[in-house]
Amino acid sequence: MGETLEELCQRLSLSEQEKEEIIVNEGLLEESKQRGEHCLLVSLLTEKPYNREAFKQTLKKIWHPVKKIWVKDLGSKPFLVEFEDQKEKARVQCEGPWSFDRNLILMQNYTREVQATRVQISTAAFWIRLYDLPLGAMNEKVVSKIGNSIGVVEKIDVEKDEVAWGEFIRIGILLDVTKPLLQGKCINLGNHGSCWVCFTYERLPTFCYACGRLGHSHKDYSIWKNDQGTCKEDNLPWSMVASVWFPWECLQPHEKQPVQGRGPTITVPVLQSKVLAPN
Repeated sequence: MGETLEELCQRLSLSEQEKEEIIVNEGLLEESKQRGEHCLLVSLLTEKPYNREAFKQTLKKIWHPVKKIWVKDLGSKPFLVEFEDQKEKARVQCEGPWSFDRNLILMQNYTREVQATRVQISTAAFWIRLYDLPLGAMNEKVVSKIGNSIGVVEKIDVEKDEVAWGEFIRIGILLDVTKPLLQGKCINLGNHGSCWVCFTYERLPTFCYACGRLGHSHKDYSIWKNDQGTCKEDNLPWSMVASVWFPWECLQPHEKQPVQGRGPTITVPVLQSKVLAPN
């Protein structure tokens, strides 16, 4: 992360002329503010090097914009993506999460006050399926309460003040990707006792079943690489995190594809794939 001005002054020996601040009038920032409304700051959640040019070109291809988009490399981690049509920016945000080579793409709205070296994107939106909810709890109010204990609730696949009986309920959550994923939550129903509600994450990208965090795999650890078959995935702490993900190719709506998450194998209806594959 970049240094603050105070930290920079302490570390460097600056002359009085160098310490003088240049006053920038707010009006000079107005043009960038208007263009910024069409922009996203984007980075890839991975600890491994990757082809940044291939990443830029793949974004342009897979998002299928009707109008133009421009992807600009800001150095270090972040990219700036400018959309000619602001509605397409909203669509890209709505249809996430996206991934490139199974690594999560992080996105946030343009912030003009932040230097590129200080951009820290730590949240991502996911659809989470809540399984094993008691029938009486399958409503918008209860699901919202559960969602707020996980992250920031953005969407609930339930009509307001309606029940949604079914195998599961979907909820759109803005998650802090620096924290371990939750495998589920214990729900206290008062006089009716407690129960465990399981979470299944849709299109879960590269994930570590040893520490529960996104951005790397348990297979990256030296203990796993040097293992001679003694380490088992089923014995890892987050081995029961379940996921539903879609194949690289776009299939027709209502086609079904068996997919494998940790935990059970799940067969799900496959809609348009939103996962990015490298060239």
